[in-house]
Amino acid sequence: MTLNADGSYSYALDNTNAQVQQLAPGETLTETYSYILTDSNGDTSTATLTLTITGTNDLPVAVADTATIAEDTATVTGDVKANDTDGDGTAAQNTVALDPATPAVGSYGTLTLNPDGSYSYALDNTNAQVQQLAPGETLTETYSYILTDSNGDTSTATLTLTITGTNDLPVAVADTATIAEDTATVTGDVKANDTDGDGTAAQNTVALDPATPAIGSFGTLTLNADGSYSYALDNTNAQVQQLAPGETLTETYSYILTDSNGDTSTASLTLTITGTNDLPVAVATPRPSPKTRRP
Repeated sequence: MTLNADGSYSYALDNTNAQVQQLAPGETLTETYSYILTDSNGDTSTATLTLTITGTNDLPVAVADTATIAEDTATVTGDVKANDTDGDGTAAQNTVALDPATPAVGSYGTLTLNPDGSYSYALDNTNAQVQQLAPGETLTETYSYILTDSNGDTSTATLTLTITGTNDLPVAVADTATIAEDTATVTGDVKANDTDGDGTAAQNTVALDPATPAIGSFGTLTLNADGSYSYALDNTNAQVQQLAPGETLTETYSYILTDSNGDTSTASLTLTITGTNDLPVAVATPRPSPKTRRP
């Protein structure tokens, strides 16, 4: 309040005051000042000036929010109301809800949004697209929410979550296969039980460890980049042929799994050769001719 000697005054309303801003239409606040009127004789009289502040329909303003979560992280939390402008009513009276057109279960995770504006986003780390993110790569998930004030006025904004890639290391897991004596080949896929690192499964490649020759003690392994393999048993090998039922031989190869980021993991493929019941083979002996018989 500025009151001049001639009786003129000016009142500057503090529109940053929370109580002022929370006034709804029809609501009021009053501010009262006491002043003294003095005449030329020095006589005085006191009275008051009362100012009535009337509420207007203040619209809420929801402002777009962003958050970041790294791949393999469980959750990220925040408050969408933190940067919003409340409409009529207190901040506690202004509520938030997901836009009905936006499902809580998104493409890469699930959002829990509470009326007070607090939220939690649970990242789906089983999602292949999430796990394939390399460092520097991102995915985004956007939700629309509605801010409602105590007067029923609304404002809509978005919450955008950015998922950032991390350096996922591949994990090669030991493999086993069995082949029976006298069987030609056994096939399989060493990548079937491995965990891919960065990139898609197709981008993760396999190769024999250079320290492991393809030609082993009992057969030959052909290992392809896609993880498929074929092991040809050498059935001319004496040790293989001498195997009795219940007896075994093993052949172990080391292989390297490489992801699209160049990270590697090493594991082994162990082939067990099982013996079979080899039947004896009788060969007919020719009878000597009469001319060759001794008297």
